[in-house]
Amino acid sequence: DVGAIFVYGRLRIGSPTCRVNSRISIQFHKRWWAGSFYQGIFVKPKGQLDIHGKLFSPTWTRLSRTAEQGAKEIHLQSSVNWTPKQQILLTTTIWRDEWQNQNEVRRISEITNEGKTVVLDKALSFA
Repeated sequence: DVGAIFVYGRLRIGSPTCRVNSRISIQFHKRWWAGSFYQGIFVKPKGQLDIHGKLFSPTWTRLSRTAEQGAKEIHLQSSVNWTPKQQILLTTTIWRDEWQNQNEVRRISEITNEGKTVVLDKALSFA
């Protein structure tokens, strides 16, 4: 039951040579006596927070073909080691995105084709 974590020294979860491959979960609960400002992890000056989870590679890639509106699969140029249930962001190529936000967040349902095809949880809203 955590409201906030203040790091004055060093907080480490895993290391570059010993990564934590299981799920890391910290649930923050709002305190009646503290505003929403005091909810989360706060790293103070000279403090250090290091979290080393599973290494996913690459962290981004280009599409090998256009992702059409209504598609539930996207095809990638590079193989990835992403896993089902992860969320991905597909960024728009629209000229003025600040007027028409067409970025889309989707959850991965399945990875096929040796890591080059991603099946999404729901169809894309934009082309």
